[in-house]
Parts: sequence; structure tokens; C-alpha cells
Amino acid sequence: MNKLLHLESHFPRSGGGLFVGTADGLHLGCMGLEGDQAGSLRKGHLRIKVPPLPNNIDPELAVTVTLMHTTDHGRNFQITVPMIRLEIPGVAGTGSPAPSNHIEGEPWVDFPTPSGLGGAIGILLMVPQEIGDCTDALAEADWVDD
Repeated sequence: MNKLLHLESHFPRSGGGLFVGTADGLHLGCMGLEGDQAGSLRKGHLRIKVPPLPNNIDPELAVTVTLMHTTDHGRNFQITVPMIRLEIPGVAGTGSPAPSNHIEGEPWVDFPTPSGLGGAIGILLMVPQEIGDCTDALAEADWVDD
């Protein structure tokens, strides 16, 4: 696995938010592209993996993972336009299962990336105040070339 194309972090405490990126975020410029593709924007999507969240038991609340990007070399990150967000609502009694948008039930969600997205990207992890402790849960994001 290319560590420059992988982000991971445990969720923050209840009521908290945490931006996850490498020193320059996950950079989608011409990283790793060679030959005819050199200087082009990398084409692909972000694959988000979140484990089950047993303490996420309130169906009215959701833990979120939001795609962020920067155009100024990582000094300021903002939400992408259009906004790309995974909302993981609580499930009473059992907590939320690992989210998946695949028929096979694979435990990941593919985030589309807005057209022309380049530069550094990252993810923002948010846990509402009223949700139980999710700090044991590791969120991961991997770039997948199209």
C-alpha cells in the first residue's frame, strides 16, 4: 500500500471533530503519474472504511466522514463542492454496522470525487456530543485509481 495515498485515524471523542491528512494531505496532483499522464490530475475515488460503531445507538444522530480539499498547498482545507459526506446514523440497541455501498456487503464506501479535484485532500471525522465513545474505531481512507 502506498502510504502517501492512505489516511487513517481513530474517531474523536463525543462532541469532537478531527481533520485527518498527511503533512500535505492526500495529494491528487500528478503524484505517481508518469509518461503521457505526467502533469495530469489523478483520476479515481476515495474508499472509506469505518468499522461497526457499537456506541452509536441514537437513530436521530449520525457520525460523519466528510471529504475536504485545499487549493493552497494545505494551508486551508474546506468542504468540497458538491459536498461529499458519509453519514452513519445510530441504530438503537446494537449500534451502527460498518457502512457499505456495495451489493457484496464489502465494508467500505466509495466516495466520488468532484470533477477537476486536485491538490491535497483529507477527511473530517465528526462525532455528535450525545453519541457514546467511538474512539476505538479506526477510520481509513484509500485512494483508488479509476
